[in-house]
Amino acid sequence: DVASGREVLQFVGHAGQVNWVLFSSSGDRLASASSDATVRLWDSHSGRELAALTGPARQIWKVAFSPDGTRVAGATADGTVCVWDAVHLRDKVGGQCAIVLRGHEDQVWAVAFAPDGRSLLTGSWDATARLWAPNQ
Repeated sequence: DVASGREVLQFVGHAGQVNWVLFSSSGDRLASASSDATVRLWDSHSGRELAALTGPARQIWKVAFSPDGTRVAGATADGTVCVWDAVHLRDKVGGQCAIVLRGHEDQVWAVAFAPDGRSLLTGSWDATARLWAPNQ
């Protein structure tokens, strides 16, 4: 509770440090990216874990929801970006990365979907930003 400074929920489940957290656009889910090589999705009202998503990297730095909530993207330490299908994640289905975007030559530290959800922007320690169209 921001007004009182009182903790409302605690989300426990990662085995490594939590690197990034954010709400989905609807506010009903949270995502957390961790050095334990997972992105975890949580019910923001109950704190219940909805899914543990895994990818090819040992560490996931950042995570982003598509505007419509159907996809989740994770920026990784190995220079890849994982995109998961979030349609079935409420049932813990689809925990493996559906699309792996390769092209960066160093760690990816930034990831964001375009407002229309059709493209993805990433930024890396390799001094590049890349624009991707994972739907095509």
